Amino acid sequence: KSSITILLSLKNPLEMSNLKKKVHAALQEVTSVLLEVIKSGHVSARKDYGFGSKYKGNIFLSMLRACPSGISNLESIRMEIISAMLEHIRDIPEQLLVSILRFVLRYVETDDFVTYYSKESGSGKTSLVARLSKQYMELIAKVPHKADSQQYVDEEKNLASRIMSLAVLDITSKIITHSRCNHSF
Repeated sequence: KSSITILLSLKNPLEMSNLKKKVHAALQEVTSVLLEVIKSGHVSARKDYGFGSKYKGNIFLSMLRACPSGISNLESIRMEIISAMLEHIRDIPEQLLVSILRFVLRYVETDDFVTYYSKESGSGKTSLVARLSKQYMELIAKVPHKADSQQYVDEEKNLASRIMSLAVLDITSKIITHSRCNHSF
C-alpha cells in the first residue's frame, strides 16, 4: 500500500511535494531520537550494537549511510552523530573507528562540515574551522548573484578546500585520540 502511494505521488507534483515534507519531518524526528540515545551514554558499541549483518558489519555505519545529506537543517546530522559517538560511546572498536574515518573521507561533503562547524565553538582546529565555516556561509549569502564571477568562484573553492582539509584533520585527531583512550580493553 505504501509503495503504491509513493509511486502515485511521483506522478503528481503536489503530492510529491507533500511526500517530501513528510519524509523530511520523519528524518528530523528519527535522527534527533538517535542523537539523544547516543548522548545518553548508555550505548555500548560492542554489547548493544556489535558487529552484525548490516553495512560491512556494523549498524553504526548503516545509520550514518542512512542519514540524509543536502537537506536543510539536516546537513550536519552525520557529523553530529559521529561527534556524539566519539564523545559518548566509550567502547568503539578500532575497526569501527577506521571505518568512521573512511566514511568521513568518502561521504561527508563541504556543506556537512560547514553546517556542523558553524554551530561549534571550541579551541584549536575546531575554532579555526568554525570561523572559516562562518566566512563561507557569509560569502554564499552575500554574493549569490555573482556566482559567475571568477573571483567569487575562486574564493569559494579556496574556502571550501581549507574547510575540508582542516575538518578532516580535526575529525582524524578526535578519532586517534579516542583510539588511544579506548576504554574497551
